Parts: sequence; structure tokens; C-alpha cells
Amino acid sequence: MRQAASAAALALVAAALLAGGGSGNSRLLWIGGLALIAAAFAFALLPAARPGRAGLVLLGALAGLAVWDGSSIVWSVAPDLSWDATNRALVYLGFACLGFLAAASSRRLALGLTLALAATIGWALLTKVFPGLYPDYGRIARLRSPIGYWNALAQAGDALLPLGLWLFGRRRAAGAVLVYAAAVATVLTFSRSGIVFAVVAGVVYLALAREAVAGLLGLAAALPVAAAVLLYARTLPGIVDDGRPRSVRAHDGWEFALAFLVGAALVWLAGAWLARREVVPATGRRIVLGAGAAAVLAVVAAVVALSVHEGGPGKLASKAVHQFTNTPFQQIGQTSVRLSSLNSSNRWSWWKESWASFTHHPLDGSGAGSFFVEHRLVRHVFSQNAEEPHNLPLQFLGETGIVGFLLLVAIAGAGVAIVGSALRRDDRAAVAALAAGCLAYLLHTIVDLHWDYLAVSAPVFLVLGALAAPPRAREHKVGWLASAAALLLAATAVYSLASPYLASRKVDDAATAVDKGRIATARADARSARSLNPLSIDPLLLEGATAATLPDADAAYLKAVKLQPENPDAWEALGEFAFQTGRYRVAYDALNREYTLDRFNPSSAPGGLLDQARCKIDRSTCPAPRRRARPAGRKGAARPKAK
Repeated sequence: MRQAASAAALALVAAALLAGGGSGNSRLLWIGGLALIAAAFAFALLPAARPGRAGLVLLGALAGLAVWDGSSIVWSVAPDLSWDATNRALVYLGFACLGFLAAASSRRLALGLTLALAATIGWALLTKVFPGLYPDYGRIARLRSPIGYWNALAQAGDALLPLGLWLFGRRRAAGAVLVYAAAVATVLTFSRSGIVFAVVAGVVYLALAREAVAGLLGLAAALPVAAAVLLYARTLPGIVDDGRPRSVRAHDGWEFALAFLVGAALVWLAGAWLARREVVPATGRRIVLGAGAAAVLAVVAAVVALSVHEGGPGKLASKAVHQFTNTPFQQIGQTSVRLSSLNSSNRWSWWKESWASFTHHPLDGSGAGSFFVEHRLVRHVFSQNAEEPHNLPLQFLGETGIVGFLLLVAIAGAGVAIVGSALRRDDRAAVAALAAGCLAYLLHTIVDLHWDYLAVSAPVFLVLGALAAPPRAREHKVGWLASAAALLLAATAVYSLASPYLASRKVDDAATAVDKGRIATARADARSARSLNPLSIDPLLLEGATAATLPDADAAYLKAVKLQPENPDAWEALGEFAFQTGRYRVAYDALNREYTLDRFNPSSAPGGLLDQARCKIDRSTCPAPRRRARPAGRKGAARPKAK
């Protein structure tokens, strides 16, 4: 029974990786809901041991986070987004509980996760060969399928690399090929943080596993070939350049496939050759010391070369800080040129905005998941709109205050304690490989939005839950009352996941009906969406746009601004509707309120809807009409006489 539960847990992780659906809520319902139900049944049917102190802290902090996120709906500037954040915390709690209750051995867990990550990376590389599998590579070439986000896919590569090194210690050829594939895929994401954290994950594995010699041999077998294949891929526009037609991508895809397969064959042969060689302890120590010295010398040489190129260490540091903290909007490009840039790509601005939100609400925050609205309320210079600040600690400070931040610290601290205990108790190399992947995830959350991606978060919480499970010498079955309570809680959580998702589907149906001219159907769909998600303004805005009478429309728009009075989008919708219906004073008041909340919104641009509404109610504010210049006559030309 427990083996079946473990297989189901790993299958859900594989589903999250291969069909996680990006950061949206659709897969969160199906995959996360199944995880919650599976955890409830595992609790009811399987005997379990009591979690240790670190396990209790992990599960308790995740449960506390879900409760705190749900409580923040009361004061949130965007209560519907806080509901979504609550659901996400519930799903991660479900995966952690499922990992704890259906825990497999660390070796089996590492093997199952290796297979899931290998399938993910394999599919990602396959989409470069067959353009029909992911047509959007014609727009942006950065590797991102099947997860949908390049930095999240890089996290999958970061997790696979130490697992490949672990497998290399047992199956030389297969492990070397996995390290090779992980390196190629991670670099093709053009993720700067992904490449750096892959190095960190590899070093941490070598330090923790006590298999440094085997690990270094695996890297030596895989990385030179990976570098050669990547250099060749750099010459293929269909692989690395944006905006290439499908014909170019198809042609270059086959060339890349051939180069990749040749490289994989060479790596396999190198691994098979190394499998027949034994390394004596003295030689192993020399290999480790030599590799460490070479790495240190390479880093020092690179820093010295860059310092000389920039005119000294001071200028180098100043340039790096200036690039990273460049506050005016300057979005870095998506091509491989980004690998040599330190531009934060708006992150510095978002981090400052999240900190400003925390200073405004230090205890409770602006509401879980509300950064999309809150950062527009606190920004003083223009920054690109974003759903998250790309820094999880700052996000929790701004959205959930000091309480949510301390819960996040508790989760991270419990994870470190769980890994430390598992390293002493279980298969050390397998735990080290799993821990290195979890560390890469933790580092990614400091510079990115991986918390929003089920594909990379679910494996981490399943692993931490499984490693937290103590030896099962003191297992016991729970009573029927506790089992019924667990099933009831899981059903409630699934309903919480389903309701906003079904509401968003109804909103989409209403928008489609409007496009087709079926206004009555759209109105009914909007009302149905509002009943499913009474915290969102989207159904109200659609209900106002499809109302049969002007008073009904006004009532819907006014409900929207009353529901989310600090959301500039609600005021903008009210202002646009009032302007279209000729009530310019109402339009001006609403649009001016929007400008007060967010002075960088499009309606407030010179000549925008706010200026037009102001002109309608006060002609003195209208721009002076341009006088048409009279064409100058030719010098000496006679003026025709009037008849």
C-alpha cells in the first residue's frame, strides 16, 4: 500500500513538471487537488509515525501560512489574489503531507525524481527539434517548454545535475548523459541565475555526498562535450535567435539534434570507459585538490581580467552596481547577450516597491498575492507591471507582513534541519543530491518567482515531507474521526481551488459571448462567475458592460470600486464607462481617483482619457487648437484680382 502511495506521489510530481501549466490556476486545481485528496486518503489508510520536531515545524508553518494568507483576504487590496495565494499554500501543504505519509526510501525518491526531471529536460530539448511541439519558439528562442518559463525550466536542470552526479556514482554512463543533458538545457534557457545556481548545486552535492571523486569524473566526462555542443548551437539561428520562421527552426533543429546525439554518444562512451577504471584513494585526493585549485585560479583570473578591462576593481564594482540598480525602465533582451549583462531586468525597482509596501503595512502586509495591485500604489518612478517582485522574502514582507515572513523563515529553517537529519540517517549521497536541488530552488526564490510555479515547487515540498518522515518503528493508525476530519478538510480545500478557477472559466465564456454578440448569455455567465468568486472585480466589470439598463451598469461598476477601492483597474473601468455614456463629471472623478492611486496608468498619459474628461467639464483646460500655417506665396508673384 505504501509503495503504491509513493508511486502516486511521484506520478503527481511528474505531472506537475510535464503538465504544470505555468503559473496559472488550472493545473493547480487538478494536480494540487489530487495531491490534497491523496494526502487525506494516505492519512486515513496508512499507518504513520509522528513527525519529528523539524517535520512538525515544516507542516505547522505551511498550515499557518495558509491560514494567514486566508486571513489577509479581509484587509487585502486584492482579495481575489489573496484567495489564489491561500490555495497555493494549501497545495504545497498537501504535497508536503503526501511526501511525509507516503515516504519512500531516499534512494527510491531520488531515482523517481531523476526519471521525472529527465523526462522534463528531454521534452524541453525535443521541442527544439520539432517546432510543432512548441510554436512560440519562433517569437522567443529561450528554452522553456514544458514548464512555460525559462528560469523555472533552469531550476529543473539545476535539480537534475546533482541527481545525475549521484546516478554517475552507480551507473556511470547513464549518470554522465543526464549531467550532459542538464547542462545543455540549462544554458539554452539563457537563465543567468539558473547557470550560477547549477554550479552551486553541483558544488554542494560534491561537498555533502562524500563522493567528490566520482562527481568530478562525471563532470569531466559531460561538461566539455556539452560546451562543444552549445558552441555549435550558438551558430544555429533557429535554435538561439528570436523571430525566426518555422522553416529555419525545423532545419536548424535537425542539425542541433544530430550534434546533441553525437555528444550524448561520446559522453556515454566516456562514462562506460570510466566505469571500468578504479581510482585509488591517493589519486582521488589529488583529483579533488587539483580540481579545487583549478576552479579557484579560474575565478581569480576572470576577476583580474575583468578588473583590468574596466580600469580597476573599483570601476568594475561600480559598473556592476550601476547595471543592477539601474532604476529607469530598461528591459534586458531575451537573446544570449543577456548572459554577459548584470542588468536586474526591473527587479531592483520591484524589490524597492515591495519594501515600501512592507513599511506601509509592517505587521499584516497588503494582502497575500497582492503585489500586482500594491506595487502600482507605492511606485514613484515607472516600472513594468509585475505579478510578483521576483524575491520571495521581500514578497512575503510586503504582502503578508512580518508574520508571513517569519512563517517563511520557519519553513526554510525546518527544511535545513530536515536535510541535516536525513544526511545522518539515510543514504547520504541520495539525500545530498535531493538537498542540492532544494537549495537551488531556495536560491531561485531570492531572484525569481518560482513560488508561483507548481512544476518546481511541488517536488521541493514533496522531498522535504518525505525526508522529514522518521523511521517507522512507532507507526500507528489514526482513528475514524481524525480520518473523516482529514477527508473533510481536503474536500474543502479542493472546493476552494475549484471555485475561483470555475469563475475564471465563466468570465472567459462571457467575454467570448460578448465577441459573438450574445449579450444576454454573457450577462448570465458574468453573474454565475460572481457567485463563484465574489472577491473578484472581473465578473462585475463584465456584468456592467453587458447590463440591460444604465442604472444596472452603474450599480455593477460601483460594486467593483467598493469591493476593491484601492485597485486602479476598477476606477479605470468606471471612468471609461462614464465617459462613453456622456457623464463626464463622473468619468473625471473616477479617472482622477485612478491617477491618485497609480499615476503611471495609460489613462493619465498626456492627451489620455483623463485629460479628455477634464476638457469636457472645463473648456479652459482643453489644449489650444493648432492653427494651420498659410502656405507662403512665391516671391514677386502677383495676387489675382477679385472679380
